[in-house]
Amino acid sequence: MTDQHTAEDEWQRRAVAAMRRIGLETYEVGGCIRDELLGKPPKDVDFVVCGVSYGDLERILELEGRVTPNAVGGRLVGCRLLADWTPDEGIEISLARIEVSISSGRANFDVVTDPSLSIHADLGRRDFTINAIARNIETGELVDPFNGVGDIATRTLRVIGPESFSDDPSRILRGLVRVAKDRFFPDNRTSDYMRLYAPEIAVEPQEQVFMEFERLLAGPYAAEALRIAAATGALQVALPELAPIIGFEQESRYHDLTCDRHTFRVMEEACWSDASMRVRWAALFHDVGKPASVWRGADGRLHYYRNPEDPESRSHEEIGAEITRAAMNRLQQPPNDLRDDVIKLVAEHMFTDDRKLTPLRARRFIQRIGRDLVFDLLLLRRCDRAGKGYGPLGGADDAHLIAWENLVDQELRQPLFIPELAVNGNDALARGFVGVEIGALLQDILRLVVDNPDLNSRDRLLSIMDRRSDRKQT
Repeated sequence: MTDQHTAEDEWQRRAVAAMRRIGLETYEVGGCIRDELLGKPPKDVDFVVCGVSYGDLERILELEGRVTPNAVGGRLVGCRLLADWTPDEGIEISLARIEVSISSGRANFDVVTDPSLSIHADLGRRDFTINAIARNIETGELVDPFNGVGDIATRTLRVIGPESFSDDPSRILRGLVRVAKDRFFPDNRTSDYMRLYAPEIAVEPQEQVFMEFERLLAGPYAAEALRIAAATGALQVALPELAPIIGFEQESRYHDLTCDRHTFRVMEEACWSDASMRVRWAALFHDVGKPASVWRGADGRLHYYRNPEDPESRSHEEIGAEITRAAMNRLQQPPNDLRDDVIKLVAEHMFTDDRKLTPLRARRFIQRIGRDLVFDLLLLRRCDRAGKGYGPLGGADDAHLIAWENLVDQELRQPLFIPELAVNGNDALARGFVGVEIGALLQDILRLVVDNPDLNSRDRLLSIMDRRSDRKQT
C-alpha cells in the first residue's frame, strides 16, 4: 500500500514511512498487496527486508521504537517493531528467507536467512501465487514472479509448487479459506495437489484446524469452499465426523439431495442470511447423525427419527448432537459457549413445538432454548428448509413457520426465568423456606407464571408464597 491510498489506517501509512526512513531494500508483501488489488482495505502490513543481517536490522529499527525478535516455529525470522503509532502487537519486519524441508509437516523445515537472498527467492517459499507478490516501497514497483496479479484478476487459486502442501498441509485449509472469503477457485493442478496431500491434514494440530474452519465458515462463500473441500478429501480428513454424510443418499420424500449436498445448501442459506458463527457451525453438523440413525420404513423410504418399533433407535438430531460434541471437543479450541450452543442447535433443530401455534407453547419454547439462542434456532430451521430445495421463504406454504416466528417474537418479553419473577429467594427465606426448598418453590412459581404471565406481580406471588408456607407449617 502507498501514501495515496487514503483508506489506509494511519498506522499503516506511518509504517511505510518508517520503513522508508531506515533506508533498506524493503518490500510490502503478501496479503496486504493481494487485498489491495482486490479492492479491499488491508487488515495489516508485512515487510520483507533484503541485503541485511538480523543484527543490523535490529540495530537500525531501534531508532524507530522498541524491537523484539520474531520467530516462526522457534526459528528467528526477523523483528517486531513496537512504537506509539503501531497496533499493540507491533508490525512484522522479516528478513528475506527460504525454507528447506526436512520431512513432510508444517514444522519440519529449516529456515535460512541470508543478506544475499533476493525478494524473488523469498516469494518462492510462499503458498499461492496471489500471496507471492511484493512491492518495493521506494519505487512502487510490483515484483510478481508467478503472475499472482493475473490470478487475482481471474480469481484463480494456484499453488506455487507441490512442496507448498507437502511442507505445510495446513496451506490446503488456508487455500479453502481464500475460496470462502474471496471466491477464488483452484486450478486443476492445485486441486490435484490438494487431493494428493489432503491426508497429511490428519497430523495438523487440532487448534490449527479449528482456526482455519472458523475463518472458512465466516466467509460469504463458505458453501463453495466446503464443496471443494469435500471433492478433494480435505473436509473428510479435517473433520472426519462428516465423512459418512459425503454422497449419502437420503431416499426421503423431503430430500432430493444427498446429505452432503443438502448440508452445503443449508450453509449457503446461512451465509446469505449473514448468520452467526454458531448457526454456521450448526448448519455444518446438523445432519451428521443421519447415517447412524437411518431405518427403512414400510413405505420403502429411509427415515431418521426414532423408530417406534425399535426401543434402541434414536433420532438423527440426538445422535448428531453427540457427534457434534465429540468433534468440538476434539478441536480443543472452541470456547465453551460456542461449543454448547452449537450442540444445542443441532439437538433442537427438529423441534416440534410449533405444531400448535399457542402463546403458551411459544413461551415454553423460548424457556427451553433460551432467549439468546432462540432466533438462531429459528434461522437454522429456515436455512434447513430452504436447503431442501423448496426455495426462499415467503410463499403460502411458509405461513406456518412465519406465524411461529412472529408468535415467539411476541412472547419474548414475557417473564420466563427465575430472575424475572417479581419475588426472589429472600422472600422465600423470610417465609421459612430453606436450602433446596427455596429453589423448588421458585421453580413452582415460575411454572405458574409461564402458564399465566399476569400472575407476575409481587402481591400475587407473595400471596402464593404465604399459602405454601402455611401448608408447610401444618
